[in-house]
Amino acid sequence: MKEKVTQAYQTGTKIMKRAFYLLIFLAVLVAAGYGFFRYYPYLFARTVVGVITKVEKPSSPMAFIGASADKIANNLTEKLVFAYAVAIKEASGEIVTAGSDDKQWAVAEPGKCVRAKFFPYPPWRFDKYGTYFGARLLEMHDCPEQQQ
Repeated sequence: MKEKVTQAYQTGTKIMKRAFYLLIFLAVLVAAGYGFFRYYPYLFARTVVGVITKVEKPSSPMAFIGASADKIANNLTEKLVFAYAVAIKEASGEIVTAGSDDKQWAVAEPGKCVRAKFFPYPPWRFDKYGTYFGARLLEMHDCPEQQQ
Protein backbone atom coordinates (compact mmCIF):
# COMPACT_ATOMS: atom_id res chain seq x y z
CA MET A 1 0.00 0.00 0.00
CA LYS A 2 2.79 2.37 0.90
CA GLU A 3 4.45 1.68 -2.48
CA LYS A 4 1.27 2.67 -4.34
CA VAL A 5 1.05 5.93 -2.43
CA THR A 6 4.71 6.67 -3.10
CA GLN A 7 4.30 5.82 -6.78
CA ALA A 8 1.17 8.00 -7.06
CA TYR A 9 3.02 10.86 -5.37
CA GLN A 10 5.96 10.56 -7.77
CA THR A 11 3.63 10.37 -10.80
CA GLY A 12 1.72 13.42 -9.58
CA THR A 13 4.97 15.30 -9.03
CA LYS A 14 6.14 14.47 -12.57
CA ILE A 15 2.83 15.66 -14.04
CA MET A 16 2.97 18.89 -12.03
CA LYS A 17 6.58 19.51 -13.13
CA ARG A 18 5.62 19.02 -16.77
CA ALA A 19 2.58 21.29 -16.38
CA PHE A 20 4.75 23.93 -14.70
CA TYR A 21 7.39 23.80 -17.45
CA LEU A 22 4.67 23.91 -20.10
CA LEU A 23 3.15 26.97 -18.43
CA ILE A 24 6.56 28.68 -18.27
CA PHE A 25 7.23 27.82 -21.94
CA LEU A 26 3.85 29.24 -22.99
CA ALA A 27 4.43 32.41 -20.96
CA VAL A 28 7.83 32.92 -22.62
CA LEU A 29 6.31 32.23 -26.03
CA VAL A 30 3.51 34.75 -25.46
CA ALA A 31 6.00 37.36 -24.18
CA ALA A 32 8.27 36.80 -27.21
CA GLY A 33 5.29 37.08 -29.56
CA TYR A 34 4.13 40.29 -27.90
CA GLY A 35 7.65 41.71 -28.07
CA PHE A 36 7.95 40.82 -31.75
CA PHE A 37 4.64 42.44 -32.67
CA ARG A 38 5.09 45.48 -30.44
CA TYR A 39 8.74 46.21 -31.25
CA TYR A 40 8.91 45.04 -34.89
CA PRO A 41 9.99 48.49 -36.21
CA TYR A 42 12.82 48.71 -33.70
CA LEU A 43 14.00 45.15 -34.27
CA PHE A 44 14.18 45.66 -38.05
CA ALA A 45 15.25 49.32 -38.14
CA ARG A 46 17.51 50.31 -41.00
CA THR A 47 20.51 52.60 -40.66
CA VAL A 48 20.77 54.77 -43.74
CA VAL A 49 24.05 56.54 -44.57
CA GLY A 50 24.11 58.91 -47.51
CA VAL A 51 23.37 62.35 -48.88
CA ILE A 52 20.11 64.18 -48.29
CA THR A 53 18.36 64.66 -51.61
CA LYS A 54 15.28 66.35 -50.18
CA VAL A 55 13.66 67.31 -46.89
CA GLU A 56 10.22 68.79 -47.20
CA LYS A 57 7.23 69.69 -45.09
CA PRO A 58 4.22 67.86 -46.56
CA SER A 59 1.90 70.80 -45.91
CA SER A 60 1.89 74.33 -44.62
CA PRO A 61 2.12 74.52 -40.81
CA MET A 62 -0.37 77.39 -40.81
CA ALA A 63 -3.10 74.97 -41.85
CA PHE A 64 -2.78 73.12 -38.54
CA ILE A 65 -2.25 75.87 -35.98
CA GLY A 66 -5.12 76.39 -33.63
CA ALA A 67 -5.76 76.72 -29.93
CA SER A 68 -7.56 73.87 -28.28
CA ALA A 69 -8.07 72.70 -24.73
CA ASP A 70 -8.08 69.13 -25.99
CA LYS A 71 -4.68 67.51 -25.32
CA ILE A 72 -5.15 64.94 -28.09
CA ALA A 73 -5.89 67.67 -30.66
CA ASN A 74 -2.86 69.70 -29.53
CA ASN A 75 -0.61 66.61 -29.72
CA LEU A 76 -1.90 65.86 -33.23
CA THR A 77 -1.38 69.48 -34.26
CA GLU A 78 2.20 69.40 -32.96
CA LYS A 79 2.95 66.20 -34.89
CA LEU A 80 1.54 67.70 -38.09
CA VAL A 81 3.41 71.00 -37.67
CA PHE A 82 6.72 69.15 -37.31
CA ALA A 83 6.07 66.54 -40.01
CA TYR A 84 8.75 66.06 -42.66
CA ALA A 85 9.25 63.91 -45.72
CA VAL A 86 12.88 62.81 -46.01
CA ALA A 87 14.81 61.35 -48.95
CA ILE A 88 18.40 60.11 -48.59
CA LYS A 89 20.54 58.74 -51.42
CA GLU A 90 22.85 55.92 -50.35
CA ALA A 91 26.22 55.14 -51.92
CA SER A 92 24.58 52.24 -53.81
CA GLY A 93 22.36 54.78 -55.61
CA GLU A 94 19.16 53.76 -53.79
CA ILE A 95 17.04 56.67 -52.59
CA VAL A 96 15.38 55.77 -49.29
CA THR A 97 12.36 57.80 -48.20
CA ALA A 98 10.46 58.12 -44.94
CA GLY A 99 8.07 60.35 -43.07
CA SER A 100 9.14 61.81 -39.75
CA ASP A 101 7.99 64.08 -36.95
CA ASP A 102 11.54 64.52 -35.62
CA LYS A 103 12.22 68.25 -35.20
CA GLN A 104 15.91 67.77 -36.07
CA TRP A 105 15.00 67.52 -39.76
CA ALA A 106 14.13 71.25 -39.69
CA VAL A 107 17.84 72.12 -39.97
CA ALA A 108 18.71 69.44 -42.51
CA GLU A 109 19.59 70.67 -45.99
CA PRO A 110 19.90 68.85 -49.30
CA GLY A 111 23.51 67.94 -50.04
CA LYS A 112 24.51 67.23 -46.41
CA CYS A 113 25.82 63.79 -45.48
CA VAL A 114 23.77 62.04 -42.82
CA ARG A 115 23.37 58.88 -40.85
CA ALA A 116 19.73 58.21 -39.99
CA LYS A 117 17.64 55.40 -38.56
CA PHE A 118 14.55 54.44 -40.57
CA PHE A 119 11.82 52.32 -38.96
CA PRO A 120 9.79 50.02 -41.22
CA TYR A 121 6.06 49.50 -41.02
CA PRO A 122 5.30 45.90 -40.02
CA PRO A 123 4.01 43.39 -42.61
CA TRP A 124 0.54 43.29 -41.01
CA ARG A 125 0.07 46.97 -41.96
CA PHE A 126 -0.85 46.01 -45.53
CA ASP A 127 -1.42 49.59 -46.69
CA LYS A 128 2.06 50.78 -45.61
CA TYR A 129 4.22 47.63 -45.71
CA GLY A 130 7.60 48.20 -47.36
CA THR A 131 7.75 51.87 -46.38
CA TYR A 132 9.38 53.67 -43.46
CA PHE A 133 8.21 56.05 -40.74
CA GLY A 134 9.81 58.00 -37.93
CA ALA A 135 13.16 58.70 -39.57
CA ARG A 136 15.59 59.75 -36.82
CA LEU A 137 18.51 61.99 -37.69
CA LEU A 138 21.52 60.53 -35.87
CA GLU A 139 24.40 62.44 -37.43
CA MET A 140 24.80 65.21 -40.02
CA HIS A 141 27.95 66.76 -41.49
CA ASP A 142 29.31 68.37 -44.64
CA CYS A 143 30.14 65.84 -47.34
CA PRO A 144 33.87 65.41 -48.07
CA GLU A 145 33.29 66.09 -51.81
CA GLN A 146 31.90 69.55 -51.00
CA GLN A 147 34.84 70.66 -48.82
CA GLN A 148 37.22 71.14 -51.77
